[in-house]
Parts: sequence; C-alpha cells; structure tokens
Amino acid sequence: PTLLNDLWNHLHDLRVLWELAVIATAIALAWWASRRMDAQGSPDDTAHFTVGGLQRLQFPLTALILVLIGRAVLKQWQPVSLLNIAVPLLTALAVVRVVVYVLRRVFAPGSWVRSSERVISWSVWIGLALYVTGLAPQLIQFLDELAFTVGDSRVTVLVILNGTLAVLATLL
Repeated sequence: PTLLNDLWNHLHDLRVLWELAVIATAIALAWWASRRMDAQGSPDDTAHFTVGGLQRLQFPLTALILVLIGRAVLKQWQPVSLLNIAVPLLTALAVVRVVVYVLRRVFAPGSWVRSSERVISWSVWIGLALYVTGLAPQLIQFLDELAFTVGDSRVTVLVILNGTLAVLATLL
C-alpha cells in the first residue's frame, strides 16, 4: 500500500474535505506568517544570512507544522491519506529552499550554481515521487543488486551513489 493508493481509496469519502480544510488553513496561515516576516526585513547585514534563510523556510516549515498538528488531530476520527502526502511535499519544499539558499550564499553567482540548483531540485522532487508512489524501496533494492567485485569486496551501485552524495555534501 502506497501513499497514492491510500489517497485513492479515501477520495470518495467526504471526510477528505476536512483534510483539504487543514491544508488550506495551514497554507493560508503560513503565507500570512511569511508575509509578516518579509515586512519586518533584516535588522542588519550581519544577520542577513540567518534571517534570509529563515524567511525562505518560514512558509514551508510553518505549513508543515500546522499540517502535522492537523494530521494528529484528524487521525483520531478518520483516515488522513491526503495529509500523509502533504507532509513529504512540504518537507521536500523546505529541503529545496534551504539547499538552494545555501548554494546561492556560499558560491558566487554563475551558470554552474543555477544548474546545480536545478539538479538538486529535480533530485529532491524525483525522490519525493518515488517515495509517494512506493517505488523507492524497489529502486534501492535494484541499485543494491547491481554489483561488481573488486578483490574480495562486493561493490554495489547503491554504495557508489551513497559515497558520491557523502563527498558532495562534505564539499559543500
């Protein structure tokens, strides 16, 4: 059972409107809070890096917290399959925003920064799609089965990808 299957099975239930109300309220309140923070602006240049990052994270994190609260409350009375999809969506949005913000602040503007932003964004959204559709475990298993031997060691494509990501994360 994937998140999409659960959602599909519960879409015919009118109680899904409560989930839509939670999502709409969370997004509206997060948007309002984000606008309030934008209006206040940065106190000085030394705090610009931190405040700028917080402003970019304000919307997705506020919406995520409100959706998590709404999901905890609604879970007592009904299935929350729509909210179960909204949580990873908002998390992915927060991850994309913070990584892109850090890239823009740490490195000088250039075409490689823009292309890196796109690669990171696409990677996060593809990972989200694999998670929501339930294909992530199958892909991980497939990558773990693709292997070759170096001496006495078995090297898998999954290990190579994990190592590459660890090195890139360390370099950034």
